Parts: sequence; structure tokens; C-alpha cells
Amino acid sequence: MKPFCIVTASDTRYGDFLINHWYKSLTENSDLSLIDVAVLDYGLSTAQRFYLESHGVRVRQYPKDGHVVIIRFRDLADFLSEEKYEQIILSDGGDIIFQDDISPVFTEHPDMFRGVQEDLKSAFSVFLTDEFFNKEDKKRIRDVLIEEEMINAGFIAGPSEKMLRLGQAVDTMVLSKKKFGPDQLVVNYLFRTEGFYPLPKRFNYVIATAEGELKIRDGKFYADGELMTVVHNTGNISFFRPIENFGYGPERNQLKPELLRALKALHSTSDTVYETKAELRKRVKVLKEEIRKRQQRSQEELEENWSDFKELFFHGEE
Repeated sequence: MKPFCIVTASDTRYGDFLINHWYKSLTENSDLSLIDVAVLDYGLSTAQRFYLESHGVRVRQYPKDGHVVIIRFRDLADFLSEEKYEQIILSDGGDIIFQDDISPVFTEHPDMFRGVQEDLKSAFSVFLTDEFFNKEDKKRIRDVLIEEEMINAGFIAGPSEKMLRLGQAVDTMVLSKKKFGPDQLVVNYLFRTEGFYPLPKRFNYVIATAEGELKIRDGKFYADGELMTVVHNTGNISFFRPIENFGYGPERNQLKPELLRALKALHSTSDTVYETKAELRKRVKVLKEEIRKRQQRSQEELEENWSDFKELFFHGEE
């Protein structure tokens, strides 16, 4: 068995992207001689599973009894309780591509958690509620994260035993596992309390919150002239992701500049983890109007996706 493993998770909806973009870009740009690839399977099709296994990917099936981004932590802990790797990377599988070698991440400060701090603040404080956390955990998370920058949980690394404990912590602390989001707070809480090494932003370039000049040439992402190693088109709702046709290849990746400007304005006005829903509503109203005015999309599509956005952040309220 190899000493290192990169782990991701997918269902059938994102299985084709996982194969054709995430996995393809990983294998074409990274030295995997010491790295296994593992997929936590939440309902991949037979064809998707066969492709991955026939290419040497370790596929482990688990029940899809919650949101994949949440339950993957529980099942990562289960996977690591049986597999004795030295170092683990946990990566999103449906909105990330690789443009350069990720293998240095495994050897950088190997005794610590590693992750990339976002340049602009994300409004993850909306998940600090009774729905997701008990009273004691809410206070602990708030006290630790109040003045801290957000570490993006879409591409993180650590020693196997630390990543196992992280998986257990998310499973224990997050009460409702049906919705995207609260795992980010647990990851940040544990990273801050146990200590972490901040990776350069090229190892998780989060398009919506990264500062600097973004250029896309032949489908590749450059920030301030530097090729980004890991590119993350984050967003639980596809309409609010700033890159159209995101993926790996010269014909991919068209920037939605008006949406990106609106998203950066939204994130740049987020101050601390104490932000209230009322304050967030004011800012997302501006975002909605900006998109309505500038995006060349139908009103029907905007309203359809806005309903998803309201459900995500406000449980259907506005």
C-alpha cells in the first residue's frame, strides 16, 4: 500500500465530472507514485464505478443518508480506521480540477493539518444555529472563530490519525446532516484548536473569494500570472458558481464576470462569525439585484435558483 491517499466522495450526479475532470486532471498533472486515490461511493452508476476500479481507484460504498459533503467525514473516519496511510488529502469531487502536481502537499509540515485560508470571508456563520449544533458547541465554535479567517474545507490535508479524528468530530458535532455547510465550521474549529499550516492559495484557489487578478487562458486558471495547482469553482448551487462550463480542457471555463464581481462584493462585506441573518439578507438582496440586472439569463432560471439559495441560507425565508 502506498503511504499517501487522496480521498473524495461522489454520487452518480457528479460521477461523470469526477471521472472526466477531477480524476483526469489529477492523473495528468500529479506524481501519483506514492499516492492512492480513493472514492467514497454514494450511489455511483455501475459504469462509473467500473471505470474507477479498472483504473486502480479504491472505491468504498456507503449509504447516502445525508448530504454528501457532511456524511463523507463520518465515512472518511470509517475508511481510515481500516486503512493505515501516513497522510490524507480530503478533496471535493464535483467542483475541483488540478493543473499541477499536488504531491508536495503530502510532505509539507506532515505533523499538522493543512489548508488554504480564503482571502474574503464566507458567510458560514449562518450555520451556527440550533439546527446544526448544541449550545455548548455553538459557544466554543464562536469563541474560537470570531476573529479568524475562514479555511476552505474543500481541499484539506493532515496525518491520517488527525483526519480520522476530524471525521469523527464532524459526525459528532453536526446534529443535522441533511444540508450543505456546517462541516466547514467544525473543520475550522479543529484546525484552529489543534493547529494548522496555511498552504499557499495555489493549492485551493477558491474563485469566488480569492483576491488578485484572474486570467483564463486555454482553459487554465492563472492568478497574478501564476498557474494555480488546485482550482475550486465553489458553490452548492450551480447558478451561483462564477465559472461556466467548468472543467479540465482548453474548451472549458468561461468566466461570468458580473456574477464574480457580485460574489466578491458579498464576501468582502462579511465581517465576523457573529454576522446575523438580517445582515446577510441585506447583502444577498444586493447580489440578487446585481445578477438580475447584469446576467444574460432568463428570469425563470434566476428565480428557480434563487429559491434554492433561500432554502440553503434562510430555510425558504427571505
